[in-house]
Amino acid sequence: MKLTQYDYENIEDYLRHLEKEYDFKFENNELENVSNIDELVGLAVAKVKLENVDSCTKQQAFYKLRKAIAETKNIDKKQILLNTKISDIYSEKTLYRDIKELEKSIGFNLGIIEPSKVLLYVFYGTLAISLLLLFLAFKTGVAVLVLSIIFLKLSYKFSKQLNVKTIRELTIKISNENYLKVRSQKNSVNKNELAEVFWHELSYYLNSEKAELQKVEFKNDPSIKIRDKDILVLLLIAVEPGVRGIHRLNLILDRASFPFEVGLSLKKLLDLEYISVEKHYDDTNRSPVKYVPTEKGAKYLDAQLNEEKMIQYVKSMDNPDFLLELTTAILKKKRAEDLK
Repeated sequence: MKLTQYDYENIEDYLRHLEKEYDFKFENNELENVSNIDELVGLAVAKVKLENVDSCTKQQAFYKLRKAIAETKNIDKKQILLNTKISDIYSEKTLYRDIKELEKSIGFNLGIIEPSKVLLYVFYGTLAISLLLLFLAFKTGVAVLVLSIIFLKLSYKFSKQLNVKTIRELTIKISNENYLKVRSQKNSVNKNELAEVFWHELSYYLNSEKAELQKVEFKNDPSIKIRDKDILVLLLIAVEPGVRGIHRLNLILDRASFPFEVGLSLKKLLDLEYISVEKHYDDTNRSPVKYVPTEKGAKYLDAQLNEEKMIQYVKSMDNPDFLLELTTAILKKKRAEDLK
């Protein structure tokens, strides 16, 4: 299996989700030597510093789910077993309302109601038409777009389809998708379970089975492309004298609340041979501490850099003032050098 640009973006989004959900941060050189998803999952598990409690999350999820169903449907919880069909508890007539009450009781969205494929195809069709009309007849396009969104919401509301059939399937689903929320002991994890949870989520993010993802190798993948954030890192490194030390680079980007892990960008630039490592920490620790641009990287920057777009990208960050001033000065200097 070969990862696409879309896949790489989803992996980056997922890593941001993990950092926020489990309260840790990848350091800037940690991801550079990760060669496959199995190593990535292992590293993520190791980064989680929440209390490790050896208790079964699926069991706790079942108890939490059973209690919420019993209370909202006013039935004896002993009637709710793992093999119980959800359709035996909820009628089609009141399905949407009942599931919403259950979600309110349990404290998070279950995501088990889905419209039929026919309705989804209608939505995608009207959405495509609205996007086309935005360029041809803007007001009509907006109207069609609003109608398509309303149609999608209504299709969920009146849907009688579930993507899980039994309480067992729903228990597995919520324990994977709401892991920390179903744990009885707050701010705790069972690290023996986390790898399975992370694999499940990544499979969802990438819309691929685990068996396929296990074949993926990150290194030297020509499908890796760079985006505005990567071009910004390349620009900072390429300018003379350049922001080339990893610590200074990290300090400047952190100050701007740079919205992703800079190590991912550095890895992309290294894989594409747009930068190279000039200095490692020492002979025993080969972690890169300083980078330099390559001729290939300089040519790419000359061809792809859009100054206005780059300035707007920096402005979109949470605390852009210093980075914006630095980037503006770099672009001005680069422009002057190009005119020589």
